[in-house]
Amino acid sequence: MNIGFIGLGDMGQLLASNLLRNLPETTLGVYNRTKSKTDGLVKDGAIWYDSPKTLADASDLVFLMVTDDQASEDIIFNHEFALTHATPSADAFVIVNMSTITPDTSISIAKRLKEEHSSWNYVEAPVSGTLPHAKNAELIILTAGNEGIISDLLAVFEVLGRRMDYIGALGSALRMKLLINGVLAVQTGILAEAFQLAEQNGLSAAQLSEIVNDSALGNVVSKAKGKMMLDKSYPTLFRYQYIVKDLQYAMQSFANEQISTSAPLLQSTLELYQKGMKALQPEGTTDINSDFSAIREVYARLNSE
Repeated sequence: MNIGFIGLGDMGQLLASNLLRNLPETTLGVYNRTKSKTDGLVKDGAIWYDSPKTLADASDLVFLMVTDDQASEDIIFNHEFALTHATPSADAFVIVNMSTITPDTSISIAKRLKEEHSSWNYVEAPVSGTLPHAKNAELIILTAGNEGIISDLLAVFEVLGRRMDYIGALGSALRMKLLINGVLAVQTGILAEAFQLAEQNGLSAAQLSEIVNDSALGNVVSKAKGKMMLDKSYPTLFRYQYIVKDLQYAMQSFANEQISTSAPLLQSTLELYQKGMKALQPEGTTDINSDFSAIREVYARLNSE
């Protein structure tokens, strides 16, 4: 099988590396707007292509892991070297979009692709997990679309994650992913707020963290994000600007006329993290490219104003 991978950012690099390392009989082609990000993979045996089109021409299956709606649409449709202009040799060419985009955009992409290429297949497969999970192939992969096509790709998904869930029709996997990230943002936000309140009232944030982690409330989030907050060090596992984007997409996807009563916590969480985008903008060691647990610094800065 010839596999292509487009989008070699933080997560994409690790996913592509796992494909290259764990599927030795597969040829891996790679493309990224910044060519230097493909250098390590090419050194390890991947083949670099100069456009999405040329990569797809040589592939049976192409993975996308890009930033947002616009990037997905650009790669697939919006320039002369986009995927849609490819002529792959495979009878049933497959695009697997692992990007976290809006459900409506994913559905729209699939519809347009089917109109332009009736034999092509498009499935969505966003992932739940951070960079260490990706490196160790421990991601949870949420899939939606043609269940038969997805089942055929099980051996490929198995080298990327520890679990694959079929959610349903196109759009459903992305809705699930956005809800998961909403829960993640809320948990991290309330932990940061509790640490701030503790310190402002003469209590130890470290002791609070120990008690939380040793109680029924303790979980991976409270331990990992809590440690970052206590250390005041935020190495990037999930970029701050990306959690804001995902919260915005969640609100777009689940919004209705009664938004103030239907998703008040999600709305207030988005507003909190958006304040952080402004508070973290000045140059420094902590900014919007830091891990989103830097919401702790947002509380500190807002309370110092």
